[in-house]
Amino acid sequence: MKKKVGLLILLLSLFIGVVVQQQLRAVSELKGNDISISKTVTKNSKGEYDLTFSLPSTQGEIVKEADVVIVIDKSSVSDLAGLKAATAKLIDTMNAKKGVSFKVGVVWYNANVHDGTNGLLNLNNSTEETIKDAIVNYSGSGTNLYGGILRGMQWLEADTSVPDNYKFLIVASDFGGYLTDAGNGEGLVRFSSDDGIKAAYRGNFDITSKYGYNYVSDKAKISDLINNKILLNGVLSDDDYLTKIGGEVGEYSFDGNVGALSAAQIAGLRKAADFVLPDMPSMFEKSIYLSGNLLNEANDKGYRLIGVTKAYSSANSTARYASDAFKEWFEDIGDRYDLDSGMTAEKAFDDIASEIFDLIGSGVITDELSDDFDIVEGSYTILDDGIEIPSVKIDDSHIGFGDPDDNGVYPYVLEYAANHTIKWHINATASRYELLQLTMGVKYNKDVCLLKNDNELYTSKMAQINYMSSVEKLDGVLDFTKALKINNPAVLLSSKGSNCTDTKEIDIDDNNDSSKEQDEKENKVITPPTGNDTLVTFSTLLILSIIFISSNYLFNNRNY
Repeated sequence: MKKKVGLLILLLSLFIGVVVQQQLRAVSELKGNDISISKTVTKNSKGEYDLTFSLPSTQGEIVKEADVVIVIDKSSVSDLAGLKAATAKLIDTMNAKKGVSFKVGVVWYNANVHDGTNGLLNLNNSTEETIKDAIVNYSGSGTNLYGGILRGMQWLEADTSVPDNYKFLIVASDFGGYLTDAGNGEGLVRFSSDDGIKAAYRGNFDITSKYGYNYVSDKAKISDLINNKILLNGVLSDDDYLTKIGGEVGEYSFDGNVGALSAAQIAGLRKAADFVLPDMPSMFEKSIYLSGNLLNEANDKGYRLIGVTKAYSSANSTARYASDAFKEWFEDIGDRYDLDSGMTAEKAFDDIASEIFDLIGSGVITDELSDDFDIVEGSYTILDDGIEIPSVKIDDSHIGFGDPDDNGVYPYVLEYAANHTIKWHINATASRYELLQLTMGVKYNKDVCLLKNDNELYTSKMAQINYMSSVEKLDGVLDFTKALKINNPAVLLSSKGSNCTDTKEIDIDDNNDSSKEQDEKENKVITPPTGNDTLVTFSTLLILSIIFISSNYLFNNRNY
């Protein structure tokens, strides 16, 4: 009897767990990789409904701050003077931005990792020059890419006051590396792919001696190495070897005198010589693996990743092919500016400033209304950080907002399109730090007294934004490059009987205390049903059924 009861309780617990998971999955927040937008519906004093699109999304507080960490590879960025000037201009631009607080950090590395600013500094008039001076005109050999990225990550993670999607990690590097450490410039290790008697190779020779020149030019191989620990020759690597720092056969600490190996170290390398090639990772591979996983982690957190890249080594080298493929891989999770393609550092950092400041460059929101709702004439408003933008009628189907430019283009245009559809044309950049709200009224166009029971009515059939980034706009892109579906909220109309005076439309303002005193069923806004909603309802009924059956079972089988 006890075993049966225990099994029944266990099955019930597991089932409840599944239902809870389904409920959590049914709750979603509309966010793209580089944009957040929300649509809300509120009932106004006229008994009509205001549809509002908000950029950024109003699902959270509007953020007025950001963290920016710049990681600079001093071994490869040849135009340090140009980079310093471009970065200084970026810092000037951020400091001049009103109403937004920035914290900035500078990390630079060669063989060792150096704290240019010793953490994040609040950017203001007193710290501006300190941050600029942290980018010193100095270059040196050694490439500790992993350590530099890790240090920048540590600084961003330490600041818990700023949301992760307002944290920017800028890496100026050739994306090659052959040193790894714990992120503090200590414990540096190098790997010898030679026969173990000679001193460890400097630079990229460990990978050059292991692979053919163009063998590693495929981005897919880099992805396999980072995600699946498969070496560039297709060998599955030992997990410990790729993840541990130092202390392995074939590696030894860097003490500035790489030619001096102890007898024990030489013996260890000789012993490993039969499997060093091709089944053990070179330091170049290890750097890609560790750095790539750090960048994946940053992307998963929501950090904005930006690369400013130079070519690694000479054109005819295995390391060059591998680092180029690594850069291609990076473009799947971040934006990259290539200083070898004719782009100057100044242009790159001008574009980066646009990325930091702007949410979109331009776009159009298409909202196809439900047949149950009509547009309320004259009910349209646009607020920019709470300030209403004046409007003017352009023609029978277009309303302009703001002052037109020299070509007669308004910053914002409302278009009454065909088939019960409206379009909000956003011709100006939308800021990450200022709330842009586009609102238009609609009204229910049928007799509510004819409704039976409760009716979930969606104000729109579909809503979507097509847009381009601010950088694309600066570069003269003409067509929108991205599209994002927008969730449609609904209102709930209820009829309590045939008497119209007893019929209420739902007050959906949850912040109104008086509305909360009404029947809970008649005071809510609902989001569109997902495939899980039906499952959740069914699951709830099934749980109640199981509880009833189990209770009856226990009652009938109780011991007196």
